[in-house]
Amino acid sequence: MNSEYSSIRPLARVLVLAVGTLLAGCATVRSQPKQPANLRTMEQRVESSRRIGQQRAEELKQMSVAELDADLEADSQRGREPFNSLAYKEVVGRGENAGPDLFRVIQAADRSEHLSLLALREVDRERYDALDAGLRSAILLDALSSSLAFNVWGIPHLYWEASADSLIAERAAVPGLVQLLGDKRPAPVWGDEEATIARMYNYRVCDYAWAMLQAMRGEIHRANVPRDVPSRDRLIEEELARH
Repeated sequence: MNSEYSSIRPLARVLVLAVGTLLAGCATVRSQPKQPANLRTMEQRVESSRRIGQQRAEELKQMSVAELDADLEADSQRGREPFNSLAYKEVVGRGENAGPDLFRVIQAADRSEHLSLLALREVDRERYDALDAGLRSAILLDALSSSLAFNVWGIPHLYWEASADSLIAERAAVPGLVQLLGDKRPAPVWGDEEATIARMYNYRVCDYAWAMLQAMRGEIHRANVPRDVPSRDRLIEEELARH
C-alpha cells in the first residue's frame, strides 16, 4: 500500500498543479475588463466618420473652385467654422491660385459667401481688398446677424477670430453694427472651457456688435468688457447715443 500510495502522490501533485494553473488562467481572463459596448460603438462611429471625411476630402480635391464654392456656401449657411469646413481647407490649401476664381464667385453671388470671403482673405489679400467694401461688409454682417453659434467670431473679452477681425476692419460696416446693438438674442459658444467662460458673460448679439464698434475705434481693452449684462446695457446705450 505504501509503495502504491507513493507512486500516486507525484501524479496527484501534477494534477493539482495543472488545475491550479488552469484556475489561475481563468482568473486572469476574468480580471481583464471587457470593453464596454457603448465605447466600442463610439470608436466605430469615430472611425466611420474619419473614413467618410477622407473620402469627402478626396472628392473635393477633384472639384474646381466654382464647384467648391457651393460647399462653402452651404457650410456658411450652417454656421460652420473655417476649421470645421473641408471645402474651406481644400480651397485655402490651393493658395493664391484659388484667388481669381474666388474673387469672381463672390462678386456674382449673394450674401451667403462668408467662408468664401474668408478664404479669399487668406489666400489673396490683394484681391480681397479689391472687392467692394460694401459687399464685404454686407457678407460679414449677414453672417453675424444670422449666426447660431459664435465660435467663428471669437469671445469679446478673450480673442477675435478671423471673421471678427475682418468685420472690425470694415468702416462701411458701422451702420450695420449700430443696428445690431438692439439685437438681444443669445450668442452661445459651443465647446468646453471657453463655452463655460462665455456662459458666465451671457453674451448676446448686441454685445458682439458693441465690442466690435469699440475695437474699430481702438477704445476697447478685453479686460474691461463688463461681465454683467446691466453694465453692458448701459455701455450699449452710450454707444447708441453716439450715432
